Amino acid sequence: MKRIALLAALVLIPVVAAAQESTIFSGDIDHGGYGGMVTKLTSINGELGVMMGGEGAWVIDHTAYLGFQGTGLVNRMDAKKLQTNGEPYVLRVNEFGLRAGYIHNSDDVLHLTAGTLIGGGSMLLSERFVWTDDSDVQWDTDQMYFLLEPEVAAELNVTKWMRVAATGSYRFAIGADYEGMTESDLSGPTGSLTLRFGWF
Repeated sequence: MKRIALLAALVLIPVVAAAQESTIFSGDIDHGGYGGMVTKLTSINGELGVMMGGEGAWVIDHTAYLGFQGTGLVNRMDAKKLQTNGEPYVLRVNEFGLRAGYIHNSDDVLHLTAGTLIGGGSMLLSERFVWTDDSDVQWDTDQMYFLLEPEVAAELNVTKWMRVAATGSYRFAIGADYEGMTESDLSGPTGSLTLRFGWF
């Protein structure tokens, strides 16, 4: 009889443990997603850089997001290297990566989010040219670097399908070493404004 009771206990322990299992998300989980347009103001090579691009994310139970972002430098910026004519080359920068983070009180009109972008970037030099015609531009080989960008944002619910986020972050360009430019030249504090459209 004792053996039967012991066997029953051994069988029931996993069942009880499974019933008490804790998870990050429980019950019915809502799923959403959005796409957005991003504008960043940041420090690149000691100057103000304007980067523009897009992002998209999967929203999990109004609490977390997982997605991607890609931006590129849109204003003309001088590199440190000079051409043979004495004029500096033009610096081109593009960045991309995966984003993941937490959404606090998503249903509040104004709420906070926090997360990190992990990815990479590329920089290259090109000859100076008229931006409307780059057919004869000579391009240098691009150089890649690792990008880590923690961020905190205030997000405003404009409508059920539109949100606006003002974000503060810091870009760590790790491994950037190219034509006189270093990690400190590519890294810096960043302010972003993002328009997001979708299901939240």
